[in-house]
Amino acid sequence: MIDYLLADWPRHALIDPARIGMVGHSAGGFTALVIAGGEPDLNIGLRRCQDRPQAWDCQYLKQHGLDLQTRPALPPQTWVHDPRIKALVIAAPCCGWMFQPKGLLTVHIPIELWDAQQDPIVEDSPAIIRDLLPTPPKEHVLANAGHFAFLAPCDPGMKAYFAQAAERGQLDICADPVGFDRIAFHEQFNAGIVAFFSKAL
Repeated sequence: MIDYLLADWPRHALIDPARIGMVGHSAGGFTALVIAGGEPDLNIGLRRCQDRPQAWDCQYLKQHGLDLQTRPALPPQTWVHDPRIKALVIAAPCCGWMFQPKGLLTVHIPIELWDAQQDPIVEDSPAIIRDLLPTPPKEHVLANAGHFAFLAPCDPGMKAYFAQAAERGQLDICADPVGFDRIAFHEQFNAGIVAFFSKAL
């Protein structure tokens, strides 16, 4: 995508190639850390699900046909990094335990880390990532917020659709804890991301 935007996109001259940042939520936060230099160990995920089969992510994968309790060990992986990424904003990043113990030692760019106080999906992953980064990130803990608070506010049609999906046992990405105002939060969140990148880049 960056190759396309810098070379073939009709408005590529508007982009400063020395000022590229990345935003990632949940698995996207994990992906952003890998692109920035992180080296995860997928076999830690296998062992985690063998030790904690009731963890949300292990249950989710099992429900979708991937049972990590019985899967054999994986061979070493080759990860792709992109030094053009100069700063990250990661929100509720998942799978931080896969970077233990030294998988984030080469990530030295500025990072803003957002964590939701009521997030059963990623559990302590944001705290693990915070502690593994060689330079402490700029951290925010969002009170009374769930995992999906960082997604754009849903319109009425999306709310109705995902409420029905939740009745069938699927995720409701529009649902928030009682009292949390996603629209008001995103006014602050979006402005904060712009301010962070303006300073970091």
